[in-house]
Amino acid sequence: MWFGKWEVLLPVVVLGAFFGGYATIVETSAITAIYACAVQVLIHRNIRVHEIRGVFADCVMTIGAC
Repeated sequence: MWFGKWEVLLPVVVLGAFFGGYATIVETSAITAIYACAVQVLIHRNIRVHEIRGVFADCVMTIGAC
């Protein structure tokens, strides 16, 4: 549970931004993506900084195929 505390905080950030009136739906999705990327790169260190471009390219191809 302690290791996943940052993922548990994600809905709080997203719902707080949306229902608090700080962001629209589109901006909230961008906040979610930035938060998830920051957690993986800076906190968990599952993705190295030099790998981010490849990760984004894979995401674009996956989302574009839908």
